[in-house]
Amino acid sequence: MNRKEFWYLFTIVFATAILSACSKENPSKQSVVTTKPDTTNSGGNKPDTIYDGKPTNDTVNIILNGLLPATCGMLAQVNSGVNARNTATFPGTGVKDSTVVEASVQNILPIFSYTSNWEYSFVRVNTPTNTVLTWTYNFVGAGNYDDNVSYSSSFIDTGKFTITDGIYIDTLIFNIKYNRSEKLAPLSKASTLSDQLGFQTSNLVVNKQTGEVISGTCSVNLALTSGQSQTFSLSGSVTFQGNRKGVLVLNKGATYYFKW
Repeated sequence: MNRKEFWYLFTIVFATAILSACSKENPSKQSVVTTKPDTTNSGGNKPDTIYDGKPTNDTVNIILNGLLPATCGMLAQVNSGVNARNTATFPGTGVKDSTVVEASVQNILPIFSYTSNWEYSFVRVNTPTNTVLTWTYNFVGAGNYDDNVSYSSSFIDTGKFTITDGIYIDTLIFNIKYNRSEKLAPLSKASTLSDQLGFQTSNLVVNKQTGEVISGTCSVNLALTSGQSQTFSLSGSVTFQGNRKGVLVLNKGATYYFKW
């Protein structure tokens, strides 16, 4: 197989892997948000509603929609990276561009469509005890979704992922910078919102076979502007607990347990 044929085949394999990323995370499941730890695995209380410039349910929904796979948030891109790693065979080094198109399954909520342009590269290093691949993904994407609960949205996102992959280790280590800019039409309000949302992780541990996040934390920064040009910003952190569960802590003191 010559080089041209190899990259043609690789592009097809990579695009197929990315296309299935959101569906592997089961987009038909809406996220569940509670204000108490979920000890029964059956949900819990509805999240707090806090007004007067403080975080509200809207704020939590915006953050989770930018994070979770069902609305092609940051974790969908993590899953895409794992799928690409698991389905492609590479030479020693390489750089490649690709365009990826994703869409929701018919009659399954949330409804979404998403297109992204990727540039990715990797370096292979052999050590006496292991072979380590360092992957770098850079992408720019655009999409829209309607979760039929809180929002319809159009957004653009950018990301840089650095992944450490020890061939003889069962996990991948992700270091991520992910930014998302969107315009939102809340289903319960007449006015529109716009936001700038950013996540940054350090040493996020991901199962190499399933793409499930095992542990790790990420910082959250959100700037929100209402249709009346009122603005506020906040920050916080997310701790991933494994088993598709996590904790969002906002700098105003509110804590939200979520699962997906």
